Amino acid sequence: MTAGVGGRGAWGVLRRPGRPFLVLCGVESRKRGSATPPPPGGAWEWDAAPSPGGERSAYAFLLELSDAFRTLEDEREVGRLATRLLCERLGAGMAFIGEFDDVDDSYSLGPGHSAQGQPVPSGTVQPSRSRELMDPLDEGPHVVDDVAGHPALPERVKRDLLGAGIAAFVTVPLHRGPRRPIWSLSVTSPVPRVWHESEVMLVGEVAERTWSAMERARSAAALRASREELARVNRRLERANRELARMNQELERQVGERTEALRRSQLRFQQAFEVSPVAACITTEAEGRVVDVNRAFSRLTGHAPAEAVGRTIAELGLWASRADRDAMDAAVAAGGPFEEVEVRLRCRDGSYRDVLASGDRLRLDEDYGWLRLFLDVSERKRSQEELMRAIKEVMADTTWFSRRLVERLAQVQGRPEEGSGVDLLSDRERQVLARISQGMTNEEIAAELAITPRTVRNHLANIYQKIDVHSRAEAVVWARERGLTG
Repeated sequence: MTAGVGGRGAWGVLRRPGRPFLVLCGVESRKRGSATPPPPGGAWEWDAAPSPGGERSAYAFLLELSDAFRTLEDEREVGRLATRLLCERLGAGMAFIGEFDDVDDSYSLGPGHSAQGQPVPSGTVQPSRSRELMDPLDEGPHVVDDVAGHPALPERVKRDLLGAGIAAFVTVPLHRGPRRPIWSLSVTSPVPRVWHESEVMLVGEVAERTWSAMERARSAAALRASREELARVNRRLERANRELARMNQELERQVGERTEALRRSQLRFQQAFEVSPVAACITTEAEGRVVDVNRAFSRLTGHAPAEAVGRTIAELGLWASRADRDAMDAAVAAGGPFEEVEVRLRCRDGSYRDVLASGDRLRLDEDYGWLRLFLDVSERKRSQEELMRAIKEVMADTTWFSRRLVERLAQVQGRPEEGSGVDLLSDRERQVLARISQGMTNEEIAAELAITPRTVRNHLANIYQKIDVHSRAEAVVWARERGLTG
């Protein structure tokens, strides 16, 4: 190998038998490279003076260095070991490693070793601000025997280097491609020193092996970190799986409990539905198609379950009139529960029953339906009608009863809303009706109002027509129901 020193150049040459070869060439790596290995089947030829390392050969030193690397797992420990052994081998003051980052325009220093106890350069610098030291690395090793006397170094750089205890240095780069160094190994001396070709070559060989060892340590560390992270992920997954299994068991238990509760609720509803004394049926919401009926429904309407289920209420002809059908449709259309809608049902045998219909919306599998209840009030209504007929017959001549008794009889018929229909009457008609409710005769009313009895009769005819009554007794009851008593 030949190496330019001082004013003779800043890079070295290895000689392979028959032709010269550069120490370090392109490297197949994104951020790190390696020097060109020795030729197959042989070793590099050393054409300079042997290293001042004594009898121990450079090969033995490199072998010892490689063996030492195998025991280390941390990349910085690899760097510290390589720089320490290289300092001892060459009798240098310091050795340290640098790493380039083209993206950030940075050059990170360390790890390293100092034989004199001086601080090892560390931290990060910008190569663009240190062109005098960095640019030569684009071509190969940068060798300086005497910093103070080197003509290519500016005074500012000389002061900085000498202030750091660097009077001579060798920096060997590893390249990713032409003019793209990615990593370097520097050896320095506190005093001016001529660097022999074999020393520069040894620094290059150590640089290659150190970089390879640090890459292996980084890869091993990344692999360990990946395995540890994978183990942590697996542990988290196992915990999550255990928790998921526990939650599934709890969910299955809750589903089982709720399913059983639902089954029991459905059973209770079905039992109550069947044995209820009130006629009931369940219909779909959209069509009003019968889904189920109870025994009371069959007794009331005469329609057996087999006959009713599957048919609509309209097909059964259940409503006695259009008014009854409209009343039920209006109650259902409201969308909420309804109670005691008075309608008439047409039974299977053609008879009619008066009922109070109630209902509520309920869930049918994936759809909705209606539960309809029909309370038979036919007998009660018949009794009320008979009672009202008897009252009207007795009240045909109110002159036989006291005012209080007439009011009580009117209450038996049921009091409508106060004032309902009164606004249909004129003032004179109200005066006439009020006096009729007091039991006065036509002649007495005519005398009191200063009109003729015939006019009283005409007013009575108009009153009967407007309030829809047919007798004096009904008019009296109607007036007392609405408070027209004087």
